[in-house]
Amino acid sequence: MRTKTAEDFDESVSDSVSMLSSDSIPRQPLPTLSRLRPEQESDFFSGLYNVLAICFRMWEDRVGWEKADNYRLLRWNDKLIKLPAMQEKNIVMGRRQDGGFWSGNFLLAGCDSVVVQLKTPIGLLPAVEIGWIRDFECRYGAMLFFARDKKVYYMDTEGDCGEDEQGNDIYWGHGPYDLRDFGTLHELNP
Repeated sequence: MRTKTAEDFDESVSDSVSMLSSDSIPRQPLPTLSRLRPEQESDFFSGLYNVLAICFRMWEDRVGWEKADNYRLLRWNDKLIKLPAMQEKNIVMGRRQDGGFWSGNFLLAGCDSVVVQLKTPIGLLPAVEIGWIRDFECRYGAMLFFARDKKVYYMDTEGDCGEDEQGNDIYWGHGPYDLRDFGTLHELNP
């Protein structure tokens, strides 16, 4: 049995990315997830989770574990993570307690995205913004972040941030949520 190398991860990312990248999107608009069967919806969220987890693993390999664990040690170039290009609008993110649905968008830059500090219940984690949910019992909506622990956190779009002693932004992340548990079959509570 052969051990996976960094080249295998690059290959996996490019294979996975092709399903999510803008160059593979047909000219007609893609259907929103609310029109997908539950197994297709599950495949979408699991696929996105896998791609983001691989991107974080490649970032960790590039910067090293010590720097990944201590944001203050990161130089500017170390704070960049390669993500695929993806934009999905009006996605059903989850079911609300009242029987309705939370909707939102996913937006991945398709190039070097900035890794930020996210203050979570388990401590500071490197994270990258991946989209937003409309309303979500926040003032205007919730920004979504995928963190190094492979969980999704949200932050009110109107704030919930500060700075560390070096002037780096720190965002307050509420959660965690498992991205694979998003969709019409799953209740999502703020």
